Amino acid sequence: MEPRQHVRADKANHGSYGFWLGGSDQTVLIGNEAAFNGLTNGYHNAPEAGFGHGGIVIVGGPSSHTVIQGNDLHHNLGAGIAFRGDVETWGRKWRTEHWVVQQNRMVSNRFGIWGRWGDAILLAANVFTDNTEGNFIANVSNFTELSPRPPRAALRRR
Repeated sequence: MEPRQHVRADKANHGSYGFWLGGSDQTVLIGNEAAFNGLTNGYHNAPEAGFGHGGIVIVGGPSSHTVIQGNDLHHNLGAGIAFRGDVETWGRKWRTEHWVVQQNRMVSNRFGIWGRWGDAILLAANVFTDNTEGNFIANVSNFTELSPRPPRAALRRR
């Protein structure tokens, strides 16, 4: 299955939002930068309920089969990454589902990740530093966060 949207090694800085991909399926974002979005001394139009603004934002429609990998998401007045299912029915009509979010760097945002009304979301080896409100994940089923450290193995002599 080929991705419908493939964004690689791009920059989306100093706007209201970095990458706004509302309701997109089969999306791949690898190696991008989204920084300084939604700042009060710059563009900060149409803040979203809950998270405000963000670096990578996928809300406003169903979103499935998404890979977000190796992105640098920093200094956003909102979430580094934001996702949200259907607000009107609290996720009963549709949810964000089947996402892999790995090896991203989220530094000095309001939230590292802000997510609500999702299913089958996997986080792996992401770096979170100085996000003022940490992460907000609510109403997400089958949520998995793998340890940021790889397992260690050692051989022992008999």
